Amino acid sequence: MLAETERRSAAGRDLSRLDRVGGNRRLRECYRTAGYTVVGELPPPDAGPGGRHPVVLPQKRLRPG
Repeated sequence: MLAETERRSAAGRDLSRLDRVGGNRRLRECYRTAGYTVVGELPPPDAGPGGRHPVVLPQKRLRPG
């Protein structure tokens, strides 16, 4: 699924960024293993039943820059 997302993102883009909830360690490791690095973090949006977690911004270069 991640490879398909990157393939679609590569159409006219140099970077892929997949924002995610900061508290998900398994997803963080999955992105890291796939070559993504965290380029920023945003404060938590208004929380619903799941609580308040920051939004993490992992990014990966798709083409040489």
